[in-house]
Amino acid sequence: MSDRHRCARSAMAPALDRTPQLLPVPLGGLTPVRRHPSTLFRLWRHHHTMAMTVTALMAGSVGVWLATMPVASSVVMTAAGVQVDGVALTLASSRTGSSLHIYTGPASLAIRTSSGRNSSAGAVMTWGGLATTGRCLLVVTGAGASDACEFRVGSARLSSTDTFDARTHVWHRSYSDGVAVTIAVPAGSTLIPIPFPLGH
Repeated sequence: MSDRHRCARSAMAPALDRTPQLLPVPLGGLTPVRRHPSTLFRLWRHHHTMAMTVTALMAGSVGVWLATMPVASSVVMTAAGVQVDGVALTLASSRTGSSLHIYTGPASLAIRTSSGRNSSAGAVMTWGGLATTGRCLLVVTGAGASDACEFRVGSARLSSTDTFDARTHVWHRSYSDGVAVTIAVPAGSTLIPIPFPLGH
C-alpha cells in the first residue's frame, strides 16, 4: 500500500481521546456492602404465610358472626295505629268496648284482646314477593310475656317463639329454622302479638 493511501485512511479515522477517564468509586471502596434486615422484616419473611392465614380466618369468623347475629326490628303501637319496622298500619275498625281491632295498609292486621292482657293476632301480607299469613298468641305473665307464632310464606311453613325482656323492652324471637332476631318495643308502648316474619 502506498504512503498516499495510508495518509488518506489516517485522515479519515477519528482521533482517540487520550484524556484520563474518571470512574466513580464508592467512598467505602470496592468491598461489597451487606445490608442486615430488621428483626421485623425477618419475622415477616419467615411467618408471613401464617399471618395471612390467621388474618383470613379472623375475617371469615367476623363474617360468620355478622351473618348469625340477631337482626334488630321494631314494633310500635299508638292511638293511630301500628308501625312495623317503620311501615304504618292505620286503625280501620274499632268499636267501643269491642275486643277486635283491625289495621290496614301495606298489610292487614287483626288483634283480638281476651281476658286479662292476653291477645291473639293474625296478619295477611306480601313478604319477599310471596303471599304470607301469620298468627300469634301473646301471653302476659307478671312483668314478662311470651308470643308463639306460626307463619306461611308462600308454600313454606315456619314458627317462632318470642320472649319479652321487660328491662330492655326487647322481644327475642327464635325461628324454627334457627334464625334469631330482636324486636324493640319503645317504653310505654302496649305489647301486641307480632304476626310478621320480621328479620326472615
